[in-house]
Amino acid sequence: MSDEYDQVTGVYGDGSGASPYKTTAVYSVTVGVAYESVDLTYATEMEVVPRRTRGIGIGGGGGGGGDAPPSASIESLSASSCNPPACPGPPGSKHQVTADWTADDPEGRLRNATVRLYDADTASLLDEKVVDLSSAGGSAAVETTFGNLDDGNYEVEVVARDKAGGASDPATGGIAV
Repeated sequence: MSDEYDQVTGVYGDGSGASPYKTTAVYSVTVGVAYESVDLTYATEMEVVPRRTRGIGIGGGGGGGGDAPPSASIESLSASSCNPPACPGPPGSKHQVTADWTADDPEGRLRNATVRLYDADTASLLDEKVVDLSSAGGSAAVETTFGNLDDGNYEVEVVARDKAGGASDPATGGIAV
């Protein structure tokens, strides 16, 4: 081990010779191996990549290698609209956009999801709703409605989060009303 600071894995050594060393995370390690005998000298470097342990992934960005940590995902998303006069509400109500979506977490620890409505023509955020999924466990089918919308093109974006802090990739769907 060296006494140098490694920005990917943290501090390995402090010069004291104490062991074991602590590190914030190890994505991969390069180990130098050498064998010497009277007749043969062999030296090589090997990369050691940790695998998942206890359901917690190691790896992803940074040092490369290892499995990405499991996190929440959006399994399906569809958007539909309700146009006046079929929409619920008083006479003169405007359009509604409803997003039907399903979130999943392989470890059964969904926390919440953020559902955003954008004007697709200007990319302006029009509305945002945070949906509590903490009692859903590992899967949730949800309907989120945005109302009082004018004629136009809209995009819905959903991002789910788990209790470990992992977030899904954004799922998007567009609709014209």
